[in-house]
Amino acid sequence: MVEPARVKTGSRVKVRYHGTLADGEVFDSNVEGEPLEVRIGEGGLIEGFERHLVGMAAGEEKTFTIPPGEAYGAHDASLFMKVPKNSLPADGLFVGIGVRIRLKDGRMAEGYVTEIEDDSVTLDFNHPLAGKALTFAITVVDVR
Repeated sequence: MVEPARVKTGSRVKVRYHGTLADGEVFDSNVEGEPLEVRIGEGGLIEGFERHLVGMAAGEEKTFTIPPGEAYGAHDASLFMKVPKNSLPADGLFVGIGVRIRLKDGRMAEGYVTEIEDDSVTLDFNHPLAGKALTFAITVVDVR
């Protein structure tokens, strides 16, 4: 009997996943769509997700939780910025909306509104999943 191909560095893997937070909120899923296809070791996945794939074969399922340090990192208070309210578009401004701003060095930064005051708006430039443990239920579809 031929041993099935197992995921290792350099493998091309197709995987279906369903990602939830500690409270059960679904943050991402491709169960109803096309499987995610990645090459292991190329940095296309968060560290913890890739580590859990290694050693699996097509058809295998697994559920695991990744701590923030192996996902999008801790929530960093230094990535909050208070900006003048009049520096942002006035229409459609609400807590939770994503915004893009140009930094002083010319780079673009994406964040989201966390607080709106009379004259200022607080923006958070952390990844929306920073500081959160991520639970994935996965099925390996193919390993090459």
